[in-house]
Amino acid sequence: MGEFKNNQIRIGRIVGASVGISLPSQGIEGNTFELGEAVSVGKVIEVRDRPSLLRQIGLPEDTPTATVIELFQLTRDVKSPGELAGRITLSSAWASLGKIADLTTVAHELYGLKDHAAAIIKYLAGGS
Repeated sequence: MGEFKNNQIRIGRIVGASVGISLPSQGIEGNTFELGEAVSVGKVIEVRDRPSLLRQIGLPEDTPTATVIELFQLTRDVKSPGELAGRITLSSAWASLGKIADLTTVAHELYGLKDHAAAIIKYLAGGS
């Protein structure tokens, strides 16, 4: 979840787009944009809200941090979303979430983030 700060972005021309540039609302401070021309563009710059990590992986917003950390720890050494789904169903975390989260979505999204699990766990645990 990096930040996009202090960049100079020069775009000569945007043609025929519903949105020319779409940026997250957080972490974009200090950027400079130069746009030469926008032709048939619905919205030149759209600043959007970034979905929360919990929503992104299919969990309720009130999921305890310890549960999220446990789920990310399960991603270690898995070879597929299916293998991860099996691990999740056996976890204590899933016992509390099973009725309110979709296993397929959670496993697929966690698997997609598994290469970043250590950094996410560190961040969630209060590390820098």
